[in-house]
Amino acid sequence: MDSEFLGAIKSQTIPMRSFDTIACFTNIPYVFFYENTHAAPDFMPTDLLKKSLYKTLADFPFLLADITTDNCGRGYLTVNADSLNLPDLQCSTSQITYGELKAQKFAWSAWPKNTVTAEFLAERDAHGRLKMVHINIVRLADNSGLILFANVHHYAIDAKGSFEFLNQWARNCAQMQVIMESLPEVRRQGSLTTRGIFRERSILATLLAHIPMDKYVSSAISALGDGTTQGHIFRIMRTTLDTLRADLQEFVPEGTRISDNDMIVALVSKTIGQSQNEACKRSWLGAAGAKLASVLGWTTDQPVELAVDTRRHLGIQGYVGGALIIQHFVNPLKEVYAPTTLEGLAKIVVRSRNTVDNIDAGVVRDYVDITEENPQYMFRLTAHSTMHGKLASFSNHSRRGRVRR
Repeated sequence: MDSEFLGAIKSQTIPMRSFDTIACFTNIPYVFFYENTHAAPDFMPTDLLKKSLYKTLADFPFLLADITTDNCGRGYLTVNADSLNLPDLQCSTSQITYGELKAQKFAWSAWPKNTVTAEFLAERDAHGRLKMVHINIVRLADNSGLILFANVHHYAIDAKGSFEFLNQWARNCAQMQVIMESLPEVRRQGSLTTRGIFRERSILATLLAHIPMDKYVSSAISALGDGTTQGHIFRIMRTTLDTLRADLQEFVPEGTRISDNDMIVALVSKTIGQSQNEACKRSWLGAAGAKLASVLGWTTDQPVELAVDTRRHLGIQGYVGGALIIQHFVNPLKEVYAPTTLEGLAKIVVRSRNTVDNIDAGVVRDYVDITEENPQYMFRLTAHSTMHGKLASFSNHSRRGRVRR
């Protein structure tokens, strides 16, 4: 079936932008649940799912590539027509019904075993290859529904692009040039904090830039631990956000727009900072280290990192590929550690809003030009994130769209 659609793919080497490197060791995994509401006997047939997958991949040849690098640390997606990096495609059945999953509110513990075939951190398969795409089709009992696990490697594409791929709204690989064609001639300075990180020399960044990309991925996974990740889910009601927005208006300049994202950035930044502060207090070593850092003037700020989708700034809403830039601002640790008040939250909200409002096509141009000057600049972002334990990083997936069938 794959040869029907993939036979015409030619070998090619696609140069990646330097700022894509920051995501080269992560995946974008999603799990979707579909109910056979009308008891259709041929509900989402496996053959059709496979056929449509390969047809879509024919328009996304870079998702059939391997990651390679040159001696300068610049990354490439290399498509070998004689040895395509085909997706890890698995199909299985389960004795669990859709109704049982729904009754458990789709809790992870209720999922069929082996539903997830790729973790957040990218790992090599049994043959030593990093797959760009993982698909697992799990057919539920009694033809009651289907679980679709879909993962795309973050180096080749971002969350918006992954949804475009999954929805088969794909363009072809030539669209990867759209960003450069859409940039204005005049550049404008973006976040001073981000620029400072780019210009700051780093031995770690220099070392990372000279590690082959596949080794860099393995090193990143090792540095982050055993390859597992943990997180928390917070549910914030719409009425709560609306009430908080109204309460914050008293403490921000008149006319300031307060978005949901701004408030979430403020709330989570405070939560992270205060939890880290409490952890230091409970450890004599942590307390001593914090005191020494204070005396020496180290880590007096909490850097906040925002991943910004630039499609609307460049007018390329249909673009598939990486269109994220990173912009930073900083919160003084004294503010973050202090008890949460409306006034304290408002200060972070204003910083977040000013950072986002400052972004336009000229800022994107500036970001691209700086990162293209030297691949090491993006590694400086990675090194900064690695070395700075107080960093708070944010990415919004709420506008990425829905997968349709």
